This record gives sequence, structure tokens and C-alpha cells, in this order.
Amino acid sequence: MRTGKLIQNVLGSTKLIALGLLILFGVALGMNHEAIQANFADLWSATRSPAPGVSGLAVPISGSALVIAIGMAMTGSLFSSDSWNNIGFAGEEIQNPERTLVRSMAIGTAIVTALYILINVVYLLVLPLHGSPEATTLAGRGIQYAADDRVATAVAESVLGKAGAYIMAVLIMLSTFGANNGIILSGSRAYFAMAKDGLFFPSLARLNGAGVPGRALWAQCLWACLLCLSGSYGQLLNYVMFAVILFYVVTIIGIFVLRRTRPEAPRPYRAWGYPVVPGLYILLASAFCIILLIAPDTAEFSRRGLGLVALGLPVYFLFGRGFGKRSQA
Repeated sequence: MRTGKLIQNVLGSTKLIALGLLILFGVALGMNHEAIQANFADLWSATRSPAPGVSGLAVPISGSALVIAIGMAMTGSLFSSDSWNNIGFAGEEIQNPERTLVRSMAIGTAIVTALYILINVVYLLVLPLHGSPEATTLAGRGIQYAADDRVATAVAESVLGKAGAYIMAVLIMLSTFGANNGIILSGSRAYFAMAKDGLFFPSLARLNGAGVPGRALWAQCLWACLLCLSGSYGQLLNYVMFAVILFYVVTIIGIFVLRRTRPEAPRPYRAWGYPVVPGLYILLASAFCIILLIAPDTAEFSRRGLGLVALGLPVYFLFGRGFGKRSQA
């Protein structure tokens, strides 16, 4: 745990510093007045560009098509903040969790949200949103056709030259490694807690000589490897985000259920704005899930995600009692 904490602190700080420097350099050195004019002159009109290789003009979109487009665009931004709750998985190992968990989630989410907004503003200040896949310059390709969808790398190269692109590539690698470290440390605790409650394989509740759930870590490793081999990054993103938001909806519904069925239960964490804010979240998150299920670019893998979640029901009813009996034994 101490080693994992050190790695997470170092790599997390590196990521924050890198993003902060890219924001500062982008504003100070990389502002492109042509890009600013193109991006902000008609900020609120939405158009759909033809697919690469298909001739034609951009088509305005509005109404239900605009709602679907916004929902699809939210996939990446929601993913950027998705680990806000991961610290809760390790709640049993945290000192003063009633205070620490809430502060960590609030501060972490605020930092990620601020950085996400600022870095996207910098993208729009440096590169035009629209571009051409046949263009040979960074500005010509724009954000829309940045090489391999690496917008941050394109912006860094535009501001700092080739050296900036290499620096950003290294920082992205460090960022990915840091994200993996944090998710591995926290995710395995979910298997561990399920096994302790008699809802998963009892062996995953065992601690190794270092006092951590080693078998749960290996189980997560194997499952992550299978997922990495199952599709591209974009496909996995749609796969994961649908299931994640669906579970968040179910979790928030649980607040209403528990308030009714267990009104006297101790509640160290309060649901701010109850019942309006949780109810609004359920409405908007459910709309997002429906959009992913019907949008042509996301429907296939979102439906696969729904199927995987649905498989949990027969597995629970078939094996849940057996897990519980073995856990009690």
C-alpha cells in the first residue's frame, strides 16, 4: 500500500503539472487567431460533417438529433471523471473515512472538472475544430482529424514544435500508468468486499502476506487483459461508460429505497439536495444510457455492455447462495 500510494502521488502530480503547463503554454504561446475566429464566431450552431472520403457539405443538426449528438459527445467527458468514486472501494483501509472520503471525492472531482474545461478551451484557442483528413499541417487537420485522435499531442506540437509532441507522448504514457495504478489498487477492493459479503468467490477475500487482497488483484489483471483484447479503445469506452452510468443510476435509486425502508439507519454521508438533485441525476443519466443504446455509433457496444450487466442477474440467483454458504463455512 505504501509503495502504491507513493507511485500514485508521484504520477498523479506529474499529470497535474503536465496539464497545467500545457494550459499555460497554450494560452501564452499558442493562441491562433484564425482558429479562435473559426471556433467562436458561430459557437452555438451544430453541424454534422460528412464521413472521411464522402463528398458533401456539413449538415446542420437540431432537435432530437442534437440531443443524441450531445449524449454521444458526453461519453469522453464522463469517462474523464469516472474514477471519482474509486477511493470508496478502499474505504475500509482509510483513516477517518467519514471525513476523508467526502473531501477526496469533492476535491478530486473539482480538480478534474476544472482541468477538463480549461484544456478543452486551450484546444479551441490553438487549433480549429473542423479540418480535412487530407491536410498535411496540424491546423489543416484541426481537432476533428488530429492524428490518431491525439488532440493534446497536436496542440503541444503546435505550441512547442516536435519536442512538445514527444514530451506529451511521454506524459500520456505516465498518465496511463498512473491511472492503471490507481484503478488496480481500488478495483480489486470491490472483488474483495463482494467475496467478504458472500457474493463472490470466497478465495478473493483472502489477504496475502502483505495484508492486501492478492488474489483479487490477479483476478482483475486477467479480466483487464481480456477486455484489452476484445476491441478498440473507442469501443471499450462505449462498452464501459454505458454499464458504469447504468450502475450509478441503480445506486442513486437505492438512496430513495433506503430512505423509505430504513429511515432510522445511521447516515454519515448525506445526499445533498435530496430529493431534487438525486432525482435529476437519475433522469439525466437514464437519458444518456438510452442515447448510447440508440445512437448508431455507440449502440453495438452499449448493448453488449447491457447484456454483460444482465448476465449478472442469473449468475447472482444461480450462485449467490452457494457463495454465501461457502463464505459462512
